[in-house]
Amino acid sequence: MNKFFKLALIFLSIIFANNISVAQTLEAEFVKQEVIKAVEADMIQKGFIDVEVDVLGIPFNSLELPEGKFRMVIIENQGSGYSKRCIKALRIYVNDSLIRAFGVPLEIKAYKEALVATKEIGLGKTINATNVEMKKVEVDGNHNNLVDMRVLNNGDIVSSKYYRAGQPIDKRFAKIKSDVQKDEYVKGKKYIPTDFNVHLIDDEFLLDENIIIKKIGGHSIGSCIVLADNYVLCGDECYYEKCLTDKICTGSSYNEEESEKFIAEFCKNKYIPLLFHDGKIMQGKSGCLVIKN
Repeated sequence: MNKFFKLALIFLSIIFANNISVAQTLEAEFVKQEVIKAVEADMIQKGFIDVEVDVLGIPFNSLELPEGKFRMVIIENQGSGYSKRCIKALRIYVNDSLIRAFGVPLEIKAYKEALVATKEIGLGKTINATNVEMKKVEVDGNHNNLVDMRVLNNGDIVSSKYYRAGQPIDKRFAKIKSDVQKDEYVKGKKYIPTDFNVHLIDDEFLLDENIIIKKIGGHSIGSCIVLADNYVLCGDECYYEKCLTDKICTGSSYNEEESEKFIAEFCKNKYIPLLFHDGKIMQGKSGCLVIKN
């Protein structure tokens, strides 16, 4: 099987052709605009709907480069987070030889669509479509805690703080229902806090458009996978690529027959399995962003 999706991307690349092969002058304004375009494009790819980037300084007005092809690379940490003020490490190469390395100070404003209170919502009050709306908001380093209207699909959520009108809903301060397969819930109910907001699902549940949670029940009584078109989030039903290529069931099966059915079906070429235990797939979190090549 040759279609395994690499969950940990090592390099983010935005490549611009440049075939200059004579001595050249690199202007600070050119560097500034290329950095802005690259950072904005990278953040849009990470899920922000709008981004404003301001370069606060370049340590030269112009830079003489030797003859050859040049490229500029920002050393970029993986992940979807950001800081409103930060310094990006920029490296300039000619014919793959490092010519200059320096920090570029940035000021960034980033925006997302988020669920926002339309009126005051008190502690312990219900959050639903009558008191929230989707709105474009400027976000900060906690943007991953924002929620959208899809959280209301399973019913109301309850506030665990006071929200003023216009304030985004923060999932850390809202009791949002968690989807739990009903057989697995029965088995593990004693470990779940009584105030935990649970939405029980059956053998199959439509989480979102083209995203389905499907019970397999091979590894455990209610173990599930997630299907998104032809992608398969295998969870604990499969640990390694070899399990699918050689049709080897998980080493710990609640129901071996269901495990065998899973392997037989999802080893087919029409699927792209996403594995969470295969060490050669999870390769690390840092990479680089090529902004000029």
